[in-house]
Amino acid sequence: MNEWHYFLWLCEQAAEFIVFPPFLICSAVLSIIVAALCIGFRPIKNGLWKGSYWLVFTQMLFYPAVLAVATLGASPMPRPPEPNKLASACTDILSWASLALAGFWIWRMKGLRWLAVSLVVLQQVLLYGPFLTAEMAITGRWL
Repeated sequence: MNEWHYFLWLCEQAAEFIVFPPFLICSAVLSIIVAALCIGFRPIKNGLWKGSYWLVFTQMLFYPAVLAVATLGASPMPRPPEPNKLASACTDILSWASLALAGFWIWRMKGLRWLAVSLVVLQQVLLYGPFLTAEMAITGRWL
């Protein structure tokens, strides 16, 4: 049960990154761009949006995945002698996988590339919080 509380606490810490002004401004601007592109293109109404394009939001599955790795590989406080190398490697792999998936969706969404770029960049900004929180939990060095 202790791990579950720690996971929820890490989720809370990761979510708080979005209110940090640079992330908040970036998220707001990207949300406005996505909304403007959806209003301008009307991708669903015009038939540009294929059923498989909804899978672009699977990118957000990295949020709980990286925090689960951080929960399982967390270093003891206040400072560990050495961070958990396996957990750190797993978060690195998840980070690269997230970027690869983002690139895949930009490539896959032909005809809506600007919308795809905006969506995946917005998701990457939102995922920065959990990835940074996970690395802090794994190394034991908190900001």
